[in-house]
Amino acid sequence: MEVLASQPNSLQTHIIAKSNAMLDLLATIKQRDASHSRFSQPVTDAKTGDVLTDDAGQPLKFVPNSCRDKCPIKPSQQSNDDNEMKTLLDAANKDHEAWKQQMAAHARNVSELEINLRNAQLRKLFYEFSKDLSLTKVVTLEIINGGFPAGTTLSKHELAHMACHTAMNAFTQENTAFIGFTDDTDGRQETASAKLARDYAAVMSFDVAATKNKAEVASDGVVVVQIAEELSNLIPTLTTDLWRQIQRKERQQAIDAAIKLALVPPAKKKATDEVEEQLALLNASEPVKTLLDLIDKRTRAGMEKMKQDMKRDLRKNYSAGSKNQELTPTANGHKQGKTSTASNRSKQKKKKAAATQAGQPTSATPKRKKKKNQKQGSQGESSAGGQRKGAGRR
Repeated sequence: MEVLASQPNSLQTHIIAKSNAMLDLLATIKQRDASHSRFSQPVTDAKTGDVLTDDAGQPLKFVPNSCRDKCPIKPSQQSNDDNEMKTLLDAANKDHEAWKQQMAAHARNVSELEINLRNAQLRKLFYEFSKDLSLTKVVTLEIINGGFPAGTTLSKHELAHMACHTAMNAFTQENTAFIGFTDDTDGRQETASAKLARDYAAVMSFDVAATKNKAEVASDGVVVVQIAEELSNLIPTLTTDLWRQIQRKERQQAIDAAIKLALVPPAKKKATDEVEEQLALLNASEPVKTLLDLIDKRTRAGMEKMKQDMKRDLRKNYSAGSKNQELTPTANGHKQGKTSTASNRSKQKKKKAAATQAGQPTSATPKRKKKKNQKQGSQGESSAGGQRKGAGRR
């Protein structure tokens, strides 16, 4: 925005922060307005869109989900068919329906108050933002002119409030309507801009009469009028004009979506009707060639996928196993084969068991042969003749 870019850098950050807060609040108010509008609309069927009516033929009123619970009075299964029990249950259901309508009325009042409170909060943010802009203009004017005119009696904040109040008192009806003020039609003839200025003074605790009595027209009045003229364009540009632009964009998006929704269903319905008409003409005993081709194509695709799955299950694993060996996955991959040592021990155990059953003696495990170079004795050990080896040596 050119207007935002023309402002001092220190003011741009403040404007953006305040604008974001007001835009977030506007989005919340819009959502709550859409939700609140259901209370003034009749209940319609979700599929057909027809208005639902009660036993008397009157349109059903909207009831929030939190108030739609069924009647808590429930009899036992043995008493369901009793006529007296049915009479009592009908009375209980009618009272419960009346209670739901009462709760719906309370919910409507609460919803309306929620919106009003947020609108009041939005107006306060708007007034604070406008006053901040006015104060920056007062400070800027003082620095540019080297001070205020001689005889100025109002402080900077009083000048800012007075200039802001004067600017709002001259707002157009389009701008005041967006804030929530319209012209009177009951004979009082109070303009919307006068309502806006009066509400500003009340919310911001600004005493307009006392300030006017204190001010000097020749000095304070000149500053107020000069700043008010600048604010009358600056405030709407950064607030209501921007909000209306966003609102028009959202409305156009809603219109485009509604047009698509209105045009797409008939096209889909037409295509569905055409398919159903063609299917109705088919003879199951003599199907047309195109239908048979379609069935064959789907069948072949299904069989091909089944074959691929079987090949994947029987493919060769990473352990160089048989080509047709089914994979046996383990925690770390495929199942590992036995080692040679484990295989030999298993064979020996099988032979031993077979020999035991046949009554044949089992050979003991052969002892290990001594190494040829192993010495028969060591120095200090006795020989075969009873003499110690090397005993004759002197």
